[in-house]
Amino acid sequence: KVREMELVKQRPQQQEEEERKMKEEQKREEEKKKEEEVNDTTEDDLLDDFFNEVEETNTTTTTATPEPTTTTPEPAAPQSNNISKQLTKLGTPLSQINRLLPPNYEWKNLNPFYVLDIPHTAPLDIISRRYKALSLLIHPDKCAEKRAKEAFEQVRIAMTLLKEEEKRKHVHDLIEQGQKQGTRDYQVSRTSTTTPTLLSKEEEETELQSFQEKAIMKVFATIEQKRRDVERRKRAQEKRERDQEEEEKNKVKKEMEFHKRWREGDRVDRRVGSWRDFQGGDGDKKKKKSRWS
Repeated sequence: KVREMELVKQRPQQQEEEERKMKEEQKREEEKKKEEEVNDTTEDDLLDDFFNEVEETNTTTTTATPEPTTTTPEPAAPQSNNISKQLTKLGTPLSQINRLLPPNYEWKNLNPFYVLDIPHTAPLDIISRRYKALSLLIHPDKCAEKRAKEAFEQVRIAMTLLKEEEKRKHVHDLIEQGQKQGTRDYQVSRTSTTTPTLLSKEEEETELQSFQEKAIMKVFATIEQKRRDVERRKRAQEKRERDQEEEEKNKVKKEMEFHKRWREGDRVDRRVGSWRDFQGGDGDKKKKKSRWS
């Protein structure tokens, strides 16, 4: 009897504890879902900003004075193989950090040749030398600038991608594709204007290069966007499967808890006792009937 009373007292506490755990689990799932939605929205906003910035490159590039380039000369020049001379051309650590970490740099740096600031036709030995030169300049162990670690990580990722021949060829093909698209865009832009601006040969080359750079960035950004969309759909599918699996587990758990509480309660004893009383009553009736028969 005392045991039954203790079980009756413990039952509400167990139910409250189980309900509390379920609410905490639901809250964590909701917070995780909100976080994923925020991350997806942030990625979309960053991509929109990046494309808007790319669209504005033509108007700013054709009117502004071209900035001095730090691009390494063609691999044919033997001086370009010297790391110390490359360091001189690269400038200061701060200038390289600012080049590598501008607004929307996650999208701009998708092109590893852009990160290393060398032509996409450069062979692997030139790529390796440029990586070493940049490492000497902005490696966090050698550079005291605040964002050196973040900038060097962009260089490391680019080198990791380019040292594999198959991936390097894929990047090369994407850049070629972007250059062709940029050339077409430039020609359309020149022919669609009723009174095209007369440009010198140098200015035409600068404007063509601007169109090509914009098209190349779009090629890499579009591919990355598709990859992220696939990852997003994959995460959503995995979440649906997890939710379904969790729902089945909770259902089974509730059924087991119900049966457990039913067994631990006094319902079973009452039913068994009632059945025994009933059986005992039938036996008495039979005895009484036999006496009078």
